[in-house]
Amino acid sequence: MPTFQAHQRDAFLVLLVLCNAALFVFFQKTPDINAHLVTGALTALLYLGAAYYGDYRNETRIAQAFYCTGQLAAFTFLMATANHLLVLFQRPLIDPLLVHWDALLGFHWLTVISWFQASPFWDSILTLAYMSSLPQIAFLVVLLAFTGRSKKLNRFMNAFFVAATTTVGFWALFPSFGSMAYYLNAGLPVNTFGLTVDHAYVETLNYFYAGNWQVLDADRMTGIIAFPSFHSVLAVVTIYGFWRVPHVWLPALALNIVVLISVPIDGGHHLVDVFAGVAVAIVSILLAEGLFSLRSIASLTSPPVEDRSTT
Repeated sequence: MPTFQAHQRDAFLVLLVLCNAALFVFFQKTPDINAHLVTGALTALLYLGAAYYGDYRNETRIAQAFYCTGQLAAFTFLMATANHLLVLFQRPLIDPLLVHWDALLGFHWLTVISWFQASPFWDSILTLAYMSSLPQIAFLVVLLAFTGRSKKLNRFMNAFFVAATTTVGFWALFPSFGSMAYYLNAGLPVNTFGLTVDHAYVETLNYFYAGNWQVLDADRMTGIIAFPSFHSVLAVVTIYGFWRVPHVWLPALALNIVVLISVPIDGGHHLVDVFAGVAVAIVSILLAEGLFSLRSIASLTSPPVEDRSTT
């Protein structure tokens, strides 16, 4: 296999499989066997590709692209599965509190959404930006691998894993569905034309939260996290991944700023969801960079060493 540091993430994937299995048993739900088999087969093929190019062809860059893509495929599926199982704890939604926080900031979602829907051009731009997050991640992994930026790729992968796990973990304790779901569930008329999060989307959120289902159908799984916004997490972590990569980092920066703007609009989020997502991403990046490691903390707290050298 490739000789870059990624095996801790493999161990975490195994842990995720075991946790998901325990949750399926605990809630007496049935997994989507076909989806699990397809994801497992895809991951295995990517890992085999990594082994072939790493061990037999000595093509480390291609091997790393295969390997990290396999990890991403497995992680995103397993984490999404965990997310949809954790909702079955049916913790109280904190959306009323988040709406209140938005109001304190002077942000009124219904007013803002009406303004953007009156501008079809900007509404379309925000939709395209919002939908670009996962394709950006896939492109970024291949780009970093093929340009030999293995350290940056591993740090990006670590930040992605930490940020996603933190987001899902927090949301499991304090779930929320966003402004769109809050107002639609309150019976208020909301024009969802042209938005990614619409009436059908909110019905899917309510369906999973109610728990009146037996099989976790992968075709129905969707993004159900509001606070912290995972799209905001992705935007900041993606900026970090592209940072200072020639020819692409400035366009990536601009695109992901638009993604952040699109989150409350096209994604139906509260404004504070964006701030929380940005905070989670920054902390995860700092962890990936090792700035919160025990060695770094020790270096900050230890007394300075006297310089006894002679000139």
